[in-house]
Formats: sequence, C-alpha cells, structure tokens
Amino acid sequence: MHDRKPQLNLPFRDRSNVIGRLSTSLAARSGLKTSDRIIRVGEKDIYDKLQFDDAISELKPFQRIEIEVQRKGKKKVITVTVGEKSELRRRR
Repeated sequence: MHDRKPQLNLPFRDRSNVIGRLSTSLAARSGLKTSDRIIRVGEKDIYDKLQFDDAISELKPFQRIEIEVQRKGKKKVITVTVGEKSELRRRR
C-alpha cells in the first residue's frame, strides 16, 4: 500500500525557517531563493522548520499554496505547488 504525502523539498538552515542552499527543485522554479525566511504558509505563521513541516503536512499533493517570505527586509508572496512523496508501507 502506498501512502502519498505532500512534500516541498526545502533545505533549511539548522531548524530555523531560513531556506538553505536550493538546487533545481520545484520550490526554486517557483521563485523561492536561498536565504528567504518563510514567515507564512497559507494562513499559518511560521517560526521554524517544525511549524513549516506541520503546515505542509496538512496539504494535499499537487495543491497550490501561497508562501510568504521575507527577502532582504521586504515581504513577498510566492505561489508554490506542493509535490508528492510516496512511501511504501508494509502490511503487518
């Protein structure tokens, strides 16, 4: 049985809400950049990586969501499409 989970593959600096080095990912193509500080996902305020992960886990794969970031002291809203992470579960 496959369990499909939403995913936005973002590297964070430590456990903060600051994006680390981005490679060619869906998030980078959407306009997110290294050193952006994520401050809101949809209607949820974000203060650290755990809150970000919680906010993303409540979404559905391929859902579009507005992410508010702080970049060089200015706020910017970027619309991102959430990806999908498939995990194989063993039946017990």
